[in-house]
Amino acid sequence: MGGSTARLARAGARVTGIDVLPALLEQARFAHPGCEFVEADLLDYRPAEPFDAVLAHATLHWVHPPREAAERVFDCLKPGGRFAASLGGAVESARELEAYFRPAPGEYTKLLGRVGFAEVEVELLRPEVNGGTLIASARRPL
Repeated sequence: MGGSTARLARAGARVTGIDVLPALLEQARFAHPGCEFVEADLLDYRPAEPFDAVLAHATLHWVHPPREAAERVFDCLKPGGRFAASLGGAVESARELEAYFRPAPGEYTKLLGRVGFAEVEVELLRPEVNGGTLIASARRPL
């Protein structure tokens, strides 16, 4: 954890990384001391101020229920805020777990639209590699 957060910080963004696992947070804090990391469950997380953008990299396929996860992301954004996510790309043993959420692009497009996102784009990249990675982007309307 923390690599994407650190890249965003180097690009000038003020970032907050969240995770439920203290060990991953400890590693991220050690590797990226200039970034903020918070121990929290996305479904319970309430930022002090809404964010301009949310990046969920290799996360949302483990957060259940998926609609509630999308609603929390939506609620964490300012009006006009942007959302980007990657889901999938896991090895076969992980994909076989019941907790692994792997929607089809059309299914995830509909889910994001139902919770209020606009300008939703979802595509499956490199399906030949571990089933592919779903890439999504959307915007919270003004």
